Amino acid sequence: MPRPGRVLITGGFGYDDIGDEAMPMAVVRNLRERLPDLEIIMLSPNVANTEAVHRERSISDLSGYMYGWSSPVGTLIQRVLSKALPSTRISSARSALRFSSFLACTVLARAGMKVPMQRDALAVLGAIRGADVLFNVGGGNINSVIRTELYQKSLLHLAARLSGVPSILSGQTIGPFERYWHKLLVRFCLGGVDTVTLRDAGESRARLAEAGVHKPVMIDTADDAITLAPTRSDRVGAYVDWARVTGAGSGLRPYIAALNANGYVAAMGEELDAAVGLLADVADRLVVEAGAVVLLVPTDYGSSSDDRPLLRRVQKSMAHDAAALVVEESLDPSELRSLVGAADLALGSRYHFAVFAAAEGVPFVAFANTEYQRTKLRGLAALYGLPLCYLDQTVSDMTADDLRDRLRVVMGAAADIRQTLHDMTPVLAKRSLVTIERAAALMRGQ
Repeated sequence: MPRPGRVLITGGFGYDDIGDEAMPMAVVRNLRERLPDLEIIMLSPNVANTEAVHRERSISDLSGYMYGWSSPVGTLIQRVLSKALPSTRISSARSALRFSSFLACTVLARAGMKVPMQRDALAVLGAIRGADVLFNVGGGNINSVIRTELYQKSLLHLAARLSGVPSILSGQTIGPFERYWHKLLVRFCLGGVDTVTLRDAGESRARLAEAGVHKPVMIDTADDAITLAPTRSDRVGAYVDWARVTGAGSGLRPYIAALNANGYVAAMGEELDAAVGLLADVADRLVVEAGAVVLLVPTDYGSSSDDRPLLRRVQKSMAHDAAALVVEESLDPSELRSLVGAADLALGSRYHFAVFAAAEGVPFVAFANTEYQRTKLRGLAALYGLPLCYLDQTVSDMTADDLRDRLRVVMGAAADIRQTLHDMTPVLAKRSLVTIERAAALMRGQ
């Protein structure tokens, strides 16, 4: 009997970001539908978290190997060098050395030689060599914004290539690239991958072309999480019931607005206070002018990027704070999609918040503060052919009037937008399965 297929999954998961967990969750379910006995190994910076969320075997990724100083000797070396060199240079030199060392060990292992390597890194190399496919689940892994991810993911794809293992990148946002040598790295490491699918309309493809990547099959599809089925749990029902009871005073069906804000302080920068005031003002206007109740919905629960503290500040800054409620519970991705789907309007800056709204047919207005985030949201609106659902202004440039004006346009066109979302989501969901079908074919030996 032939053994079942074996896939090694890497991505941005493991940090309590619901969007980053939604993508592998959808991929795992879609792969298991096609290959029930498939063996799955997930590379994660937080093995216990990943195994608890996805119920699949997980091993440590290369982040500790490339960027950590866990041993006493390494810590001592860092301490000595830090007196003469900036910490960024030390870190860069160390990661470059580890990068080169891992590649050298990959070549030695393929030649049948025993390789001297740290235990976690050796486990990753063994997992690559034993896989039928390396599957890079969706996200923004290839850009200059998150350089640790750029280096780590590039290394994995190059090691797979040297080991004769096909690799796939699924549902990606590529770039931006701030340095020329980042483009060279991408050209060198991604030129030999099997398939790349992209979650925008042309922008990521153009950045790959600019970096010199032309050989892989490249298709504009959609985010992997678009195929994740919603789950209407008791926890979701409790929030929806609150909205119905709170908005029942008018005697009409309550109008539910879901509002999200990016709690990652580094991304918001100095505009954190401005964002709070702007969103509180707009939320109050929705309460007064549309009779809305407002659910303040986080999509990230990570220690340094939790949306909830910022959303609490927004609620406290509202004049009509009794008409708003922060979703405090840590919902899983399918629950969160269901909750966003219960809204009549979605407004926010997190990418997967907008993806869930679009997939559930909820008219949305998305905006962001960094070029990377704006690329994702602009790309989502373009895939649906709904540019009015993306407001191309940063928080620092935006006024409450700008946001209210766009909301009025979207709310006025809600019926048409809802129909477009319902029509396009099955098309985009089908496109997003290209990498799933390709991975399944490779594991079947086709």
